[in-house]
Formats: sequence, C-alpha cells, structure tokens
Amino acid sequence: MSLLKPARNNSRGKSNIGRKRPDLSERNRLNAKHRMTHSTTWKSWKSMRDRCLRKTDKDYKNYGGRGINVCAEWLSFEQFYKDMGDRPQGKTLGRKDNNGDYCKENCRWESSSEQLNNRRVSRYIEHNGEKKTIAEWAKAIGVSRQTIRYRLEAGWKTEDVISPVVDGGINRLPGNNFNRYLEFEGKKMTVAQWARELGMRKTTLLSRLSSGWSIQKALTEKIDRRYSHAKAS
Repeated sequence: MSLLKPARNNSRGKSNIGRKRPDLSERNRLNAKHRMTHSTTWKSWKSMRDRCLRKTDKDYKNYGGRGINVCAEWLSFEQFYKDMGDRPQGKTLGRKDNNGDYCKENCRWESSSEQLNNRRVSRYIEHNGEKKTIAEWAKAIGVSRQTIRYRLEAGWKTEDVISPVVDGGINRLPGNNFNRYLEFEGKKMTVAQWARELGMRKTTLLSRLSSGWSIQKALTEKIDRRYSHAKAS
C-alpha cells in the first residue's frame, strides 16, 4: 500500500508537481515596496487615511466628517514618506491649520504639547500684535489655563486677562506691570507712580486692577489697613 499522497491540482486543474514554492519574503517585499509596513511612520499615515476616509473609523466624525481630507499625493505612502521623513520619537502627525487638509504644506511632526495647543478647541488671544493660545499665554505669564479662562468668562479686558496673578510673590512673576500707565481725571502715570501718590502699596493697586476693578475704583477705594493688600470684590 503506497503512503504517497495524491498530487494537488491548482485552480486551473493543473498539477502543482514540480512547481517552485513562492519565496514569502520576496512576496512581502513586492507587496510593500517601502519595507516600512507597521513602522511608526506607516502607522501614522494609515491612521491619517482611516480617520479621513473610512466612515467606520472611530475618529471619522472629527476628521472626514468635518470635511478634513488627505491630498491626492499622500494617498501613496511613498510620497508621504518622501515629504515627511521618519516619525521622530515622541511625536505624532499634526496640522498647522486644524481646519485644513493633510498635505505637505500643512503638516508637521508635533509633540503632545504642540498638539494640545493646536486642538480645534484651542482659543487664541491677541495682544499688542502677539497671538498665543490660552495655554501659551498661561505659561508665559505664570498662571494656570483655568485662571485665564475664568477672566475671559468674567469679561475682563485683554490686557487684564494676560496679567500675572497678583499675590505676595508678584515680584517673582514675569511682567509685573508696575510700569503700566493708568489715566484718570486727565492725569496719566504708571501704577508705581499712582501708588506712591496715593500712599498705597503698588502691589495693592495692581492687585485691584488684576482682580477686575475699574481704574476709578482701584484709585479711589479706601484702603483697609487691617490687610496687607486690598480684597477683591
């Protein structure tokens, strides 16, 4: 009794006997010419395509569903890689204009903090020609983002919104604004000069202004000498 198995035929009815088994490594090379399938760079490219083009993707509503698209050139991984290069460690694919499409001109590799600043919910504040997000202003003046959001919601003027928190450590904070000019009843002087003329601490006056007091109230309200600085009301 023979133990040999009968030869298998291929889909066309021809015998496979004598046919060379395909080289799997060569087949994979042909299927992925860039040899980067499943690299971090390739995963970023695939995720970009999925969230913009695949309606079943969990993030589609925030990208493709909002009209965010992928440029025609970047439908090819090879062109994407040529434009962006390897994904740096600790960074992900981000867009400069968060309402713009994915393309060479609008994309860069970003850190998590850069991504946070560029989120769709980020709000920009512009003052004296300088434009920053809430997070960037908070870092620049030494306050929390929540403090700036509170001031915005309270209707503060932009110059007051981006003033540092005034407390016992004001002199250790950047931009203490003692040289800020205040104009009242036809007289214009700095915070420090007004404080000296009124016989109050300059930190007290600045504290009143940063707490949302009007210039008139800040300059005319009687000082409660029981406290080292004025109470905001």
